[in-house]
Amino acid sequence: MPQRQTETGEEKPGFFYGYIIVAAAFLIFALLDGTNYSFGVFLKPLSDEFGWSRAATAGAFSVNTALCGLLYIVTGRLNDRFGPRVVVTVCGLFFGLGFLLMSRVNALWQLYLFYGIFTAMGMSGGFSPLPSTIARWFLKRRGLMTGIAVSGIGMGTVIAPKISSQLIASYKWQTSYLVIGIIVLVLITVSAQFLRRDPAQKGQSPYGAGEASIEKTNLEPEGVSLAQAVRTARFWMLGASFFCFGFSLIAIITHIIPHATDLGMPPLAAANIMAIIGGVSIAGRIGIGAASDKIGNRLSLILGFILLSAALFWLLIA
Repeated sequence: MPQRQTETGEEKPGFFYGYIIVAAAFLIFALLDGTNYSFGVFLKPLSDEFGWSRAATAGAFSVNTALCGLLYIVTGRLNDRFGPRVVVTVCGLFFGLGFLLMSRVNALWQLYLFYGIFTAMGMSGGFSPLPSTIARWFLKRRGLMTGIAVSGIGMGTVIAPKISSQLIASYKWQTSYLVIGIIVLVLITVSAQFLRRDPAQKGQSPYGAGEASIEKTNLEPEGVSLAQAVRTARFWMLGASFFCFGFSLIAIITHIIPHATDLGMPPLAAANIMAIIGGVSIAGRIGIGAASDKIGNRLSLILGFILLSAALFWLLIA
């Protein structure tokens, strides 16, 4: 039973605020990644409107992804210093502003500035601050709670591309970006106000603290500095694995909807491809997260990469 701390230091049963953290992270992930992964829905309308090549238009998303990877390091550091509420609020403002400005794009350099840079600054408030915050709140069931939070990415991928496609069909891409910008700006900044860096800020202890039956290796990871980590082969192997993961995933997410419409599929039907990807990923993220609590992070990661590789090879002949 989760505990809360009274003024006398005594622990009393009560509602555990960590569940609010997970719920807020779920919604923020859904808004950030769902709308960001909708870029493929806008790719053809943008390139057709201004006569830009498909490669030049998609390049803005490449800049977004590369910059976001670098900024994760920065926001992770800022999260340790200022806490997730401040970091995610600021990032949410940049993310929403990027989409609002996209409604006024009329030159290629603006696309790269507004989407490649502004939305990347917003996206960086997701995958570094949120999971690390959840890790502080949960010692037991940490993998499951993280899996539930990041499954928001799948939920956002189910919903956002279809909404974007419907908005474009009804109101054109400019109005679609304006509506999406307002929604994400408001909801992300409001959700961020519920975030807290650690249980002590709410007078509570981490979930699972004090349960002797939990193995220490599952609760307290060994701490190493960045200087120590970069000297290990495991660090670079993990980085290379995630690079390959991101490269293949982002390439598909960016181009699969334009490719489907090139083959004659209606835009709304093509958006269903992203919805299926998102729906399956919800089960996968929660399942892999729960598995990590049972079999460890290493085996869970290997399992996830095997499934991804099998899907990519299958896609070649689909």
